[in-house]
Amino acid sequence: MSDTEVESLNTVSPLTFKEIVANIKDCAAETAQTQDFIGFSTVLDLYLHDWNVYSVEERLALMELLCQILDDDKELLAEVAWDLPPLLLPFLDCEWPVRVALKDTVEVPLVWKAFNLLATYGNPKELLLTCCEQLGQLADPVEDAATIDEAEIIEIETNMDDWYKTQYNDLSYLIQDYVTDWSNRCVIIKFHTLFQCIKFCVQRVKTLYPSKFLSMAVSSILNFFNSAEHISGVISVQRSLYIFLRDYIPPEIPDDTLTSGENTPEELARIFDDECYLQRKLIRLLFDSIVDKMARDHHRVFIAKLLPKLGFPKMASEELFFELINRLLSLSLSLDIDLSGSLAIEIKEAAFLL
Repeated sequence: MSDTEVESLNTVSPLTFKEIVANIKDCAAETAQTQDFIGFSTVLDLYLHDWNVYSVEERLALMELLCQILDDDKELLAEVAWDLPPLLLPFLDCEWPVRVALKDTVEVPLVWKAFNLLATYGNPKELLLTCCEQLGQLADPVEDAATIDEAEIIEIETNMDDWYKTQYNDLSYLIQDYVTDWSNRCVIIKFHTLFQCIKFCVQRVKTLYPSKFLSMAVSSILNFFNSAEHISGVISVQRSLYIFLRDYIPPEIPDDTLTSGENTPEELARIFDDECYLQRKLIRLLFDSIVDKMARDHHRVFIAKLLPKLGFPKMASEELFFELINRLLSLSLSLDIDLSGSLAIEIKEAAFLL
């Protein structure tokens, strides 16, 4: 295959935007007749693999179109959902109008709308696998923090709608904070997007062996801790993980488990006992990892609390940190963790370091 042919297969430039929209609509309608779901995924990959080639309005229109197509054809959605997260997440990486509050952004609600459709109607097992893979691949931004000068801030503020300018005080500072920290915020938004989808999929799977799917989720979280050491320590991330632990309940078993005759009552009892044990171990593993992560990433807060005479400056996240620590302490009681015994062991082992 020549270089020209390769280029023609990987660019949308020869087509107008209206033609691209028409092609996606036609392919969706044809898929409903032919059941060629792989073909539809291929068409989406062709046109959506690079969102940056479109303008802001075109990107929004394409995402709205995709959500509408998926919402109208639940069978199509169930078949292609597992293939969409890698296409949807880069939507957030494009250049968007500056909106200093998450609720005001134009791109985030649309991505969440799409993922809500995936989580609700997609194949939970396949979608869980894809989201776990994507979560484990998230990483801290490699580039230095973006910089912005006063002239650029003035230009951004000038281009904002008048009604929006009246919503916030000290808008110049908020714009600077947004621009310089957006790369970090984007990773955090991706985490919450994927993790909420993972949580929903874990609960939707009907299985006799829930530990299998819980272990996938826990493994992806631990991989995320390693690949995104900074972002994974953010309080909002850790709070989401705490809520997952606090609210976790095993998913439902298949409807025909008790009537199919595949397992005797004794075998089912053994499976249930084994699964309860494995799930408890996984929950405990994730709990320990969260506590370890918070202790390592926020050690200055601990030191400032224990040794106030050192005069460490008060950190903005200090109250949120200790609130979450207290919640984790309460959760440890329901997990039957012997905190006093664990502390005694740590003190004994620390004595050998002196």
